[in-house]
Amino acid sequence: MNVNVAGDLVLVNGGQISSRSGGKGPAGKIMVHTGNLLLDGELSVISSNAGADSSSAGGVEATVDDTLTLLNGSKISATSFGAGPSGDVTVHAGRAINILGVSLTPEGSVAPSGLFIDAHGTGQAGNLTVTTSTLSLADGGVIDARSEHSSGGNIGVHADHTLLQSGGKISASVYGDPQTQGGDVIMNGDTLVILASPGPANTPPTGITARATQGRGGNIIINTDVFLHNAPSVDEVLNASSEVLGNDGAVEVNAPDIDLSGSLTNLKSAYLDVAHHVNPRCFVGDRDERSHFLIHDRGALPPGPDEAIPAPVSRCLPAEPLALASSAADVPTERPSPAPVAQPPAAVLGFNNR
Repeated sequence: MNVNVAGDLVLVNGGQISSRSGGKGPAGKIMVHTGNLLLDGELSVISSNAGADSSSAGGVEATVDDTLTLLNGSKISATSFGAGPSGDVTVHAGRAINILGVSLTPEGSVAPSGLFIDAHGTGQAGNLTVTTSTLSLADGGVIDARSEHSSGGNIGVHADHTLLQSGGKISASVYGDPQTQGGDVIMNGDTLVILASPGPANTPPTGITARATQGRGGNIIINTDVFLHNAPSVDEVLNASSEVLGNDGAVEVNAPDIDLSGSLTNLKSAYLDVAHHVNPRCFVGDRDERSHFLIHDRGALPPGPDEAIPAPVSRCLPAEPLALASSAADVPTERPSPAPVAQPPAAVLGFNNR
């Protein structure tokens, strides 16, 4: 089945692209090519399923020019329920792949968003390959290759930048007999960052696993220039263990060791005494030395907006009262000039007694 969409392809509210074989023949392979691909919701899927009597599942190949987004339990998967292999899932996105969120089934279980390979029968699980520039798994989003009775499929991630946080997980695990082996997880790229923060309720912890219950654990190989995590131990985010003693897989981290000690500066234990750096004018002194903010006015208002401010009456009287004349001869010929009127001071602002 070929699906080609020049623009955006959106599957929501149970929208599906699927192939299924209920007989002895193989299920058809699904090939999707689109600009952007969005799936949202538990029943929104792209899947190839092989029934119990089918010879194999056809697998899924999705090519996205820009961004692939899986939300709230949506998935791309290849599943086998019989002796036939499950088929492969191959996803390529030019810019980014974002796998985020979970949904709750009617039974109350958690259905994560993700890319899946499932082998529920005795058939071999297929391989899951992811290629993109930026890969982000968060809020319970997963990339998972799981086998119930056979050896696990392998997961290969080729991403410049990969971020796992809040329950984001990459897992290749098996649950079969001692002859089974967990699949390998190989991470290639520039940076791998795993932030071991809690995800939604009932979701596994953040990290990369290649575990086995009875068989041998798979291998985890990290081929990146930078590998960062915030867990107390790398074993908490990279787990290739088996429940049978001595059957653990291998964890190989090929990211270079970076010694930051030469670029860090030890801080002095004594704090800097800044008392002598404080301006002395800011200290609290005596009352007379404290800063003041004063406003002096002229004591009156002008009669009108355009008129001068009148001086107080007391400032217009002579300094000394005139003596009464006893006779006409004593009357001065000229009226003495009044004492000069002192002009009231303009408004003055004072600061620090200046």
